[in-house]
Amino acid sequence: MSVGIVGHGVYVPRYRILVSDIGKAWGSGGRGEKSVTGPDEDVISMAVEAVLNAVDSSGMGAEKIGAIYFGTDSSPYIENYASAIIREVLGLSSEVDVCEFTGSPRAGVGALKAAMDSINAGRVENVLVVAADCRPSQMGSDLEMTFGAGAAAFLVGRENTIADIEDIFTYSTMMIDRWRHTKDDYVRSYDYRYTREYGYINHMKAAVEGFLKKNNSAMDQFQQVVLQEPDGRIPKELGRALGIKKEQTAGSLVGLLGDTGASSVFLGLSGALDGAKAGDNILVASYGSGTSDAIGLKVTEKIGQKKAEVRSLKSYVEDKEEIDYLKYLKYTGASEQAGEPAKLGLTPVSPFLQRSYTELYNFLGAKCKDCGHINFPPSLRVLCIRCGSTDLENVKLSKKGKVYTYCINYYMPPPLEAPLAMIFGDLEDGLRYQALGTEMIPDDIKVDMPVELVLRVLTVERGVSLYGYKFRAVKHGI
Repeated sequence: MSVGIVGHGVYVPRYRILVSDIGKAWGSGGRGEKSVTGPDEDVISMAVEAVLNAVDSSGMGAEKIGAIYFGTDSSPYIENYASAIIREVLGLSSEVDVCEFTGSPRAGVGALKAAMDSINAGRVENVLVVAADCRPSQMGSDLEMTFGAGAAAFLVGRENTIADIEDIFTYSTMMIDRWRHTKDDYVRSYDYRYTREYGYINHMKAAVEGFLKKNNSAMDQFQQVVLQEPDGRIPKELGRALGIKKEQTAGSLVGLLGDTGASSVFLGLSGALDGAKAGDNILVASYGSGTSDAIGLKVTEKIGQKKAEVRSLKSYVEDKEEIDYLKYLKYTGASEQAGEPAKLGLTPVSPFLQRSYTELYNFLGAKCKDCGHINFPPSLRVLCIRCGSTDLENVKLSKKGKVYTYCINYYMPPPLEAPLAMIFGDLEDGLRYQALGTEMIPDDIKVDMPVELVLRVLTVERGVSLYGYKFRAVKHGI
């Protein structure tokens, strides 16, 4: 049996900025728009949402995942595994392998290839592969006009696959066109024409042609072709050089989301799978740091068997809120408010918080076996606050509910941004939970409004990010 994709999911931040607004600030123009992480988002929070969608899409229990491979160029850490947080959110065993790939916008494909090798070697049966990026760019640079944000995840295995990975061909040279040194805050780029011709086009063309020759196939045998999109121009040039027809591409994402780095081809492939039919052939080509991969997939008859109601790429692309350049600078951290940031009573590396991470990220409560009341957090509840029983068991809590009541804070210390909603929500399993709101407009908040809990960055202290759950409004129809 071939290794293939069992489930897929994506996440795109809802904030967008018009490229022309960035250009206007620096005396130039620009077309299209790009996605921007919110003030409480990063690659880990984006990856988590894409992962949860992928697991739901697969219909497979998370406990069957044997490894998590994470590809990104913009982890908040140079040293420290971000994928361990994904493992905690899923509630997986500490024996589940975690590994991260970086150094290139094709890091996600590197993670996918490693996942295939692990499965073929018999080390694990199923691997969760995720790619997410929001690469930093210097204000006023060409890269500021293009770098966007997004995440996509695939559950990879041998059983119940919706698309089998038939072959991969890789072409690589010693090429430096975009880079970021450990002493750099931003990605740097060489001459655009050199990057376009000698980097992207030459490498992608060599990889695709090598794949076609190796597999004795032709471009017209593929119903869909997904290309890495560093901008809106050079993929079209490559398409003409390779004879890719317009009907073979599902449409460009770069004009809607920008260059999403390691998640670019994964987002494109997920979108292709959203509209694929059994028997379709899909060709995917990635590029980054002098390396290009061409991947051939065959869609199986399982593609039409819906396993869960999961948001599509299209719904994320269409659900958006436009922000101005000032907000963009604040959200990306290029502009920071004066003042001393509020400090936690305990730092994120304190022993107490480290012992609590599993219950916080996996969102566990202590359920009383006598009266059924949910007590939270479980580590602080050795007896039921309703009946006093000590017979408690940890259970995974629902993340959906309704607003019970709320208040709006109009004066907040940095890095929190006012106005900020504090929500008291009644979850579906009966727990009343208090959390900050995110992506909420104060006037739109109502009692009994449907909400869901999403993982977000709460604060950063001593270079360590603390994550927690915030309430977000549930939008109907998406």
